[in-house]
Amino acid sequence: MTFLELQDRIMDRLNLSTDEARARIKNFINERVRNIQTSCNMARVRRGTITITTTNGVETLPALVDDDDPDLVIIKPLTAKIPLSPGGFPPLSEITLDAIRRSPEASPARPHTYAVTGFGASGCALRLYPTPDDAYEILIDGLLLGVDLVDDDDVPAMPEDFHDAILFGALADEYDHFDKAPLAAKQEKKFEKRVGELRYFIAKSTYLERVQGRRMETVWWWRPLI
Repeated sequence: MTFLELQDRIMDRLNLSTDEARARIKNFINERVRNIQTSCNMARVRRGTITITTTNGVETLPALVDDDDPDLVIIKPLTAKIPLSPGGFPPLSEITLDAIRRSPEASPARPHTYAVTGFGASGCALRLYPTPDDAYEILIDGLLLGVDLVDDDDVPAMPEDFHDAILFGALADEYDHFDKAPLAAKQEKKFEKRVGELRYFIAKSTYLERVQGRRMETVWWWRPLI
């Protein structure tokens, strides 16, 4: 369902029509979308890759924002690599900031290690080791910053069969807004049930089975698009 369809279904069910009610429901929908994504493994719905160019002599990357698209922001890095030819290089190893501080002083060179120096509301920062001696393009794969539904045709990043979970959650918030605790609790229970089913659905998208004494990966009938 689109953002507009979600709003209309909730407003129709509650017989609401004011702009104030629609604005409130928009906020409830976005809060529930983020709640679902974070509780069901963000890596399945908010994963992406960005490119950042290092600066000669600068050891820090203050914000993981894509060089070509400032709307792409990594909030948690999963892998990082410098794709140089010929042959390329293995991914940079992630260690702690303390480990970098304890490392022996090294001359500037191609970085082979990184550490997360801090997390913020809109991303995180890295420190490289050793300090880059040139402008290297680093490909960082990780979790992208969450983006609210804004336009009417925006669609939540999750299987549409489970969009009803958003409806139940936003209904619970709306009932709670009007101090209708029993109705809010009923919708909240439905929300939790559907989120649990979505979590199971994602977890079972790939499973392991034993074949003739060997464990081999078997692809199920659905895999998330990442």
